[in-house]
Amino acid sequence: MLLNSHKRAVGKVRILILSCPKTGNVWLRSLLAYAFRIKVVDIPLSWTDEFAASLPEEFVAHQHLHPTGEMLKWLIEKNVQVFTTVRHPGDTFISLFHFVKWNKGNADVTTDRLGEEETPGAEAVKYIEHTFPKSYSLSTVWPALGAVPVRYEDLLADPLQKLRQLCARIGPVSETALVAAVLMCQPRLFNKGAVDPRHVRAATSYQWVDALPAPVLQRLQGIEPYRAVCTAYGYDWVDRRGELQLFDYDAIDPFRGLDYFDNGEKIGYVLKSFYFIDVERAQGRWPDPACVEGDSYWKWLSSPCLDSINNLKYPAQTYSNLMKVIWDRRDDLQSVFPDPVDADRAAFADWFVDRILLETDIPWALVAPVQAALAQHYVGSLSKQ
Repeated sequence: MLLNSHKRAVGKVRILILSCPKTGNVWLRSLLAYAFRIKVVDIPLSWTDEFAASLPEEFVAHQHLHPTGEMLKWLIEKNVQVFTTVRHPGDTFISLFHFVKWNKGNADVTTDRLGEEETPGAEAVKYIEHTFPKSYSLSTVWPALGAVPVRYEDLLADPLQKLRQLCARIGPVSETALVAAVLMCQPRLFNKGAVDPRHVRAATSYQWVDALPAPVLQRLQGIEPYRAVCTAYGYDWVDRRGELQLFDYDAIDPFRGLDYFDNGEKIGYVLKSFYFIDVERAQGRWPDPACVEGDSYWKWLSSPCLDSINNLKYPAQTYSNLMKVIWDRRDDLQSVFPDPVDADRAAFADWFVDRILLETDIPWALVAPVQAALAQHYVGSLSKQ
């Protein structure tokens, strides 16, 4: 029996991406997590039945594992949707080369002496011959067992269409959720909160043309498993940078690629995330979210939430819609401040004023009204004593 024997997921959505490093694993994982609103989990380097039993009912994860009998049995029994990201061997290697240099000294990154070279040279050739083949062979091993291959280059060219195709075989997802996922996971935002920026350096293809010297290119072109992957997925060693067409994210983005609201305040990754993910019907209510006039997204963020207005013990501004969205999203805040409407109102507002700028890219202009209202509350409390 092969993986992905069901064309669509049955019941809970479970997704595992099993691929060579630096082929778009984190990008695809993030896209699917946003699209299905499911939890991202970390997979250990060694698969065990004990770990499998600890996984949540729904999840998306990635790892660079080779098949084992117990793992395959579990994937099939649980109807896990398995994908394998694939990337041109030249671009995969140069991306890995830079990742190794960034992680030099990290015991979890096994690289021989590759990280000691400033540019790919003799050590790179050794790595390509003796270490890299095992990792890169995952590009064909898992698809041979039924995993769905996903070319990195296809994600670059049209992430919305590719994500739409992938989700169609997993389970129902609205077009709004697909667009939101693509916009929240666009590579230019990865260093602003989506994922660790070390996972995304250039987010492009054909880096190998200028970055790899002839001896390195010759080995990648001439030996397995690189030749087999090129044959299987249509890769060649021709410079086609002139043919590249970049995906137009602004064409589907209500923010139109803007980084600032009309009032000059920074939009930032977090506020975009709330708009696309957390605030119900946001795209229909505020089709131009960068505008701050009238019934605007900005005005809604800074306004007191309904729960706050109904509690006359505190100034309404001490619990804004923005604060409620943040509290709803974070389990840690719900644990520390279980009653932000009443008993923990002042404490939560104190935390918000003191910490939110340190933990997020939310602008101070959305914090200042809370600070002023909190001060008003404290003055009123003292006057009653």
